[in-house]
Amino acid sequence: MITPTDEIAVSRRQVRRMHHERDVRRASWEESCSTGKRGFRSEKHAQLALESTQLTAEAGFANRHETRFYVCPCCHRYHLTSRA
Repeated sequence: MITPTDEIAVSRRQVRRMHHERDVRRASWEESCSTGKRGFRSEKHAQLALESTQLTAEAGFANRHETRFYVCPCCHRYHLTSRA
């Protein structure tokens, strides 16, 4: 049986994990695109950012629901998008 204390511990772990993933995501992007969007250096960084934003959205902490990433024709970096 899960007690309220256990639920709080799980929630704290989830929040710490989301904060860590946010920091990793921020370290991997640069605003180098003329569109003003965040450009990720590699497909791996874009994939990690996508997974992190999806976890954040599932937890109810985000307004956007990113679904995929793509290579920008302007800056040749990866961007996230909510379009299917």
